[in-house]
Amino acid sequence: MGPFLASYAIIIGCIGFGAVLCSFAFGKKIVIKITVLWVAVITLAFFTHIAILALAIIMYAFYIKDQPPESRAFLYVACMPVLPLEMYIVPFPGLNYLVGLSFLRIFVLAIFTPIFLQALSKPSKEGGVRSTDVYFFCFIFFTALISFRAGTITSTLRACFDVMVDFGIPYYVISRYVVTSQSLNWMFCGFLISAAFLSFCAIFESIKVWRFYAQVLYSLNLEFDPAAATPFSRDGVVRTGGGPMFQTLAFAYYISMAMVTCFFFWKKGILRFIPAAILMLLYSCALMFTDSKGGILAVMVGVLVVYYVDLHKSFKFLAAVAGVIIASVASSYLFTSDLSKADDSDGSFSYRYQLFLNSFDAISENPIFGSSNFAANQLLQGSIQGEGIVDVVNLYLLVALKYGFVGLFLYLMIFLSLIKGAVKKSNVAGFDHKGLVLALISMTMVLIITISDASFVPFYIMFVWAVSRAYVSLQEAPLGMGLSSYRR
Repeated sequence: MGPFLASYAIIIGCIGFGAVLCSFAFGKKIVIKITVLWVAVITLAFFTHIAILALAIIMYAFYIKDQPPESRAFLYVACMPVLPLEMYIVPFPGLNYLVGLSFLRIFVLAIFTPIFLQALSKPSKEGGVRSTDVYFFCFIFFTALISFRAGTITSTLRACFDVMVDFGIPYYVISRYVVTSQSLNWMFCGFLISAAFLSFCAIFESIKVWRFYAQVLYSLNLEFDPAAATPFSRDGVVRTGGGPMFQTLAFAYYISMAMVTCFFFWKKGILRFIPAAILMLLYSCALMFTDSKGGILAVMVGVLVVYYVDLHKSFKFLAAVAGVIIASVASSYLFTSDLSKADDSDGSFSYRYQLFLNSFDAISENPIFGSSNFAANQLLQGSIQGEGIVDVVNLYLLVALKYGFVGLFLYLMIFLSLIKGAVKKSNVAGFDHKGLVLALISMTMVLIITISDASFVPFYIMFVWAVSRAYVSLQEAPLGMGLSSYRR
């Protein structure tokens, strides 16, 4: 069996293993639905043409046209990571200058656009307009419009299209139409199922020392960085790229959120102990294969927040503790001159420390709106790493470098407005997700200190924003608190 068929067999096998495991936790009906979709997409990607895959997505969207918006949001979350994010070449002259299409963008346009257009013509009153919405849409359009300084009107229009399809439309649909705690459970259920599929992929990827998901890119004739398909190790551990994510830290963020979500569902009695324990063991093994210290830290933060929300009412105290921790971390960057004792063999700590110092100097040159060409700044040349690029493994720094303090202010205010809304939210009838929402926001804010915006990272940050905003806006009727509806 050649590498093409072997990779297909491994991916299908990983999906099958994950499906069997998840059926004990969530019921067969919902798992079979997602499994069939994943197998269908993978099979079409391997054995047909891009156009056939796109046509199949459109036909499926027409098939589910009568399903409620929250069902489509569930499908989006469950199928988001099935294929890599690489762009397809549209076979029409000049069109590629205006739009870039990937599987995820085609999926969003097919299943969400009818809902979004209907909402524009007849605005939904669900949740109203909140400060988070203002900060979110100001941020994504600010980042798109500011691209004009480095390009043309065409490139700016394309940037606006990209951010709207990638982030604006999914955020709007999820935050407006996931209106019950049961719908939120449904969303997280899809997230945990896809995490189980990719956990098996991650484990096999490290054991086989082979990024077998790259064969999907070959079969679709997509251009990609060959380095992404080459496994690498640190301290003797082959670090997984997380299947279609091809990026270790992106997968670490994704799987750490799955671990905290699974823990929360077990703690609240939604998942039984044995299925939850098996899933947690699977997610933990996948996280270990990333060898990501940031991912482990994020899980610890998430678990602590879940416990704290249950045991304490004083969120001012929680904010004070969080402030002390963040200040301590910041102080270590600012005032520690010798990180060699804390460093690993790759010098990741010392690199981040030097990056912080160099970035601070570079930001001071363009503090208001940043610079789209910041990587060419001479002040950052000392942070060029082995791949010949400045890898800004700190999203706060990256936003400040590219979009200045205006962009950083909007970015931070999205998080802070969600925290404020979640803390003030009264317990909803039926089931309360406050602990999980605050845990996901907190662990995201901690982990993005150590990662860049590569791969699926910005998409899952948007997912956290959207479900948190949906929770803050819940107008809950007592429809039940478990996953019973998924098992019918």
